[in-house]
Amino acid sequence: MTETTQTSAPKRKSPRWVKVLLVISLAFNLLIIGAVGSKVFKPHHRFGGGPNMHSTKHGPSAHPSARPGALIKAGRHMMRKMSPERRQEMFQILNKHRANMQEQMKSLADTRLAFAQHLANQSDDQAEFEKAYTAVKTAEDAVRDKYSEMTSDFIKNLTPPERKLYAKILQDPPRRHWFKRH
Repeated sequence: MTETTQTSAPKRKSPRWVKVLLVISLAFNLLIIGAVGSKVFKPHHRFGGGPNMHSTKHGPSAHPSARPGALIKAGRHMMRKMSPERRQEMFQILNKHRANMQEQMKSLADTRLAFAQHLANQSDDQAEFEKAYTAVKTAEDAVRDKYSEMTSDFIKNLTPPERKLYAKILQDPPRRHWFKRH
């Protein structure tokens, strides 16, 4: 009996640049899959909910300017229409108000965290829940009042032509996704 030895063919190693190219290709494919997935599964995608799934209609004659935040969104759009010098003047007014509302914002954040802690403890004490929830509502109202003062001051400092433009923006919003008509 003779022993036969089979010599296996030498294993070929891929060049390093091929491996690097494969990793880059995989990363690029995952990026594309993630982008498509985020478009399909984004939080406000209307699968099965219909066009009015997140509707906040307040009666048959609800107008877009009745939506929460309409004055602020219109103000932001208005700022884009202003000259850089005028925009800077208005930013100074807004920044003064923002500095004044820092205390209320911190209070709101602390109150919401305390409320979240209360919910996490899963306490069934109804009186304690009402107390915590009332504190959150009070803190939110304080911030809302500060925003209202800022908006009022913003509008008061508009020139007559700017006020007309602001009114036009509120009456007929340039971007329908701001205030959906129902």
